[in-house]
Amino acid sequence: MIMADNSSSAPLSAKLAKAALFLLVAPTTRLLAMLGGVTRHDTFLHRCFSHFAGLINWAGQGAITLAYPSMRYNPVAWRKQRMAWNWAEQVTGCSEIELDAAARDFISRYQSLPPNAVALSDLTFTIVVGFHSHLQYLEHCIRSISETLNSSENVSVDLILINDDPSIASDLLEATLKRHFSSQAIIRTNPINLGICRSINEALPHASGDWILHLDCDDRLHPDAIKVLQKVIRLNPGIRFISSRCMDIDEQDRVIARRLRTESPEDLIRNNYASHLKAIRKDLHDEIGLFDPFFEGCQDFEFALRTSIFERLLFIPDYLYQYRWHDQSQTVGNCERQNFVMIRVRQTYLLAIHWMIHGIRSIAIEFSGPHALEWSKKIPASAETPRWKLFVEPSAPFSSMNSKQLIIKIASLVCEAVRTGQEGSLGVVREF
Repeated sequence: MIMADNSSSAPLSAKLAKAALFLLVAPTTRLLAMLGGVTRHDTFLHRCFSHFAGLINWAGQGAITLAYPSMRYNPVAWRKQRMAWNWAEQVTGCSEIELDAAARDFISRYQSLPPNAVALSDLTFTIVVGFHSHLQYLEHCIRSISETLNSSENVSVDLILINDDPSIASDLLEATLKRHFSSQAIIRTNPINLGICRSINEALPHASGDWILHLDCDDRLHPDAIKVLQKVIRLNPGIRFISSRCMDIDEQDRVIARRLRTESPEDLIRNNYASHLKAIRKDLHDEIGLFDPFFEGCQDFEFALRTSIFERLLFIPDYLYQYRWHDQSQTVGNCERQNFVMIRVRQTYLLAIHWMIHGIRSIAIEFSGPHALEWSKKIPASAETPRWKLFVEPSAPFSSMNSKQLIIKIASLVCEAVRTGQEGSLGVVREF
């Protein structure tokens, strides 16, 4: 499939930005990606490298926003907005700096623990692709999956393609699959647009693999993705969340930058550094839940943070994912929405982790049902005059895992109440 290059109609600033990406950012990030594996951690050289890599990343992403002006992204305006939406600070009375430091320390405790899950004897994979509106790029995506399988040996991989676009007939998707994919594949067609969270959540029970790889329909896998993951999983038995580095590519599959991730999992409280590639062991969802539609668009960010307060995440240096920039991509077309939801995730976890450390404040919780007495003893009433009231009907006995998930849910409700100026009752929670 040949795609038209619309660069001739782009403004001069966008053309210059793209030229800078190809001539400066792409080769520089490629060189730094190679050097990053040479420097030893916890050394002065590594710290210098990390700062310089962060600067290059910032410059590269800035050039991308100029290269795609339809993003309408203003970093100064969004920094002011991020500082204004300090909902956790308004609830706790602690500064964002204090909340951030406490959250990083809290997460780092779990990142230093060895994996507690049992290692699997066989490695099987399911690649889940959510499709909506990007038919012109789907063929590139499916071809990349096929190339990945061809470079992997003796591994079971199946594909679930979710058609969440009612305007596209599934036989078009099936034809694309047949041209490039010969392994087992399922096409699930939603009668209406459900969104990425509900689509993936409903598809996961149909995944035959123990490991789930999430791929957007306009992006690409690296040919060595499965091969690298097999090796990494065997070297890290019991790990259940793996995130690789990511390359940025343009409409023509050309590399425009490599994201030089030097951050650790505790840095997730500041930004979504675990976005691509996500390889999640299926039983992790069985324990801590599925993706939350309340954080639609940044559901992967929220799930990574949720995992980080239970067990260790593994960030690997390999570039296994290729993220495509184009005028209709989620990041470009819904930039403002994406940034808002990222702030929502961050504020929710700043507040939730503060409560996990110091106890819930400013809210009265009334438990009901057969497990009410146990829960009310473990989560006592706040001594302060409450601003909000919440009714909770726990469906399971109290546990550390359940209580953390309840606190996250309450924090998301309270942050939304602060944002909208709501006081009083926050309704009923029945998931716990």
